[in-house]
Amino acid sequence: GADVEGAGRHEILYGAMALDDDGKPLWTTGMGHGDAMHVSDLDPTRPGLEKWGVHENMAMAQDRGAAMVDARTGEVLWSTPATKDTGRGVAGDIDPRHPGAESWSFASPNLFDARGNVIASAHPRQVNFMVWWDGDLQRELLDGTTISKWNWQANRSDVLVDAQGAASNNGTKANPALSADLFGDWREEVI
Repeated sequence: GADVEGAGRHEILYGAMALDDDGKPLWTTGMGHGDAMHVSDLDPTRPGLEKWGVHENMAMAQDRGAAMVDARTGEVLWSTPATKDTGRGVAGDIDPRHPGAESWSFASPNLFDARGNVIASAHPRQVNFMVWWDGDLQRELLDGTTISKWNWQANRSDVLVDAQGAASNNGTKANPALSADLFGDWREEVI
């Protein structure tokens, strides 16, 4: 959930809809379910929160593989085309040259800024989770048992941690059991 209305109470967001804090429908995009979604102030140049998500059913999503929507209204701000289930997509601030979060998905080879502009013709190969790992202002990439950092100067991911012998959950989704700041040092641990 997230407080998409700024009223001090969280709404519940699903892949294609949001429920108000009273349980009543707030909005729906009609684009159907997807396997990944990120909600935050992804674009600090516009008011409110945004939701970046991927889509499985191309007929319902009108051939949109991934879309950035206004988290309060469900308005589609921009999207990337696709012809099949996109599967994965991520949004997080990995490039300090652009305000807000960068976004990418399996629907496109490109890396996008918060407004949908292509900022690189290749995105990180990691398309699962984000983690606050090394204490700087950019997010790191959590994919299974590997943590990498996007090297925005060279357009490549550099491995920071490769937890050999560890395992993640849920097949290709590679979920951690928990990713959270357990010790209050503004960096997250991964279990």
